[in-house]
Amino acid sequence: MTVWLLSDGLPGHVNQARAIASLLGLSVTEVPVRLRHKLWRLVLKAVVNWLPSSRMAAWLLRSAYQMVLPLEPPTLVLSAGGNTSFANALIARQYKSCNFFIGSLRGLSPKAFTAVFTLEPIGASNNVVMAVPPSPLVPAELAEAGTALRATLAEPSEKLWAMVIGGDGAGFHYQQADWAALASAMIELSAQYHCRWLLTTSRRTGLPAEQMLRSLIPPENLADAVWYGSVPRPVMKAFLGAAECIFVTADSMSMLADAMATSRPVYALLPKQSAPDTRYQAALRRFADDGFLVEVEISALEQQVISEVDVPSQAIEQWHEALRARVLPLLS
Repeated sequence: MTVWLLSDGLPGHVNQARAIASLLGLSVTEVPVRLRHKLWRLVLKAVVNWLPSSRMAAWLLRSAYQMVLPLEPPTLVLSAGGNTSFANALIARQYKSCNFFIGSLRGLSPKAFTAVFTLEPIGASNNVVMAVPPSPLVPAELAEAGTALRATLAEPSEKLWAMVIGGDGAGFHYQQADWAALASAMIELSAQYHCRWLLTTSRRTGLPAEQMLRSLIPPENLADAVWYGSVPRPVMKAFLGAAECIFVTADSMSMLADAMATSRPVYALLPKQSAPDTRYQAALRRFADDGFLVEVEISALEQQVISEVDVPSQAIEQWHEALRARVLPLLS
């Protein structure tokens, strides 16, 4: 089938859509779309919700969005992110195709979509509630990348733990004391558990935090390190594939999703100033209650007893199978 993945250019949204396509075994054609002005949202919402006719769809798409549509009509339209939701609904209406949307509808009717994927129930019959956020990481690819990374190390069989560091966002704010506590904990845990770290920062971490961490963490504690602000490298697959245990700051839902997709022990690290909104906090609590991760304050990490027992991989795979069983029949 022909699948159009509508991209708003935001990695978090695009990766969620890619992940759903991957879980369903679908190849996609990515279609960049950009809403010309946020004022169009009111018009588009009204048309999608109240005018069932497809006659206006093509005109509205050309007027409200910058996009170049592929020649081959879609069997399925797939997207995440509010600005793509209207285009998703209108394209599906124009071509009479199936359409999946991932995320909050923000006032759009669920009836505009074949299926709506969310982390919390929205009370619609076509709502697919996800146990964890979708991640584009595939277990086989993780294993391959992890094995390749280990082959480059002096001791391929050594114990490796991953530390994935974000920065301010989603209600979390990091101070110097948090970075100092994180560095101290990494040194202590290395000594206690005889492990070395695969550390990567991100675009949100910032140079001051990176410089502080680099000055506090001895090089001998690091098997490999990527300081994104200085020399970025794409290492998530390799680091997560090689690590027996994963630590990730709690400010990024996509980073948490990637970590949980590995089926390995995951520790979500919270700074002292943690004030996520109610939905984000509820999601973290649910992941913890379901055993997909452990929440730990950075200040308490040094005293945390670390379990190296894998989260049962069956839990993730059972959810994947349930998702496919629920969704694939909709495409037929």
